[in-house]
Amino acid sequence: MSGYAYAGPISTVKTTVGQGSYENKSQVSFSDKQTGSYGRATATEKASTGNFQWQNGKSGTRSEYKESSTVRIGDRSGYTEVYSEQRVRNVNFNNNNGSKNVISYDNGDGGNYGGYGYGHDYDYDY
Repeated sequence: MSGYAYAGPISTVKTTVGQGSYENKSQVSFSDKQTGSYGRATATEKASTGNFQWQNGKSGTRSEYKESSTVRIGDRSGYTEVYSEQRVRNVNFNNNNGSKNVISYDNGDGGNYGGYGYGHDYDYDY
């Protein structure tokens, strides 16, 4: 075919590995300079894990995994893009209070009910 400019698919892959983290990103794209049409598909995968310490004193471990993908198809008049993401996060708190678990809630008129008893201010150690 003479008179047509065609660029075949271009593919790139980038992988980053750090302490407690991993990222893999791949992209495939094409373009036709004659018509101005183009397309691109990108997929990203990330995983991370580590310990954390919040300002309020809570600490623990956190693991996260995320997948995302983007597909964009367009020409000189505009484009259409579709984005999709899935994420899974697991957080485990260290129990800073030993074995003490206190259950309390507000009854609606300002009073706190705690543990098993109603109207008592008992703290129960389990």
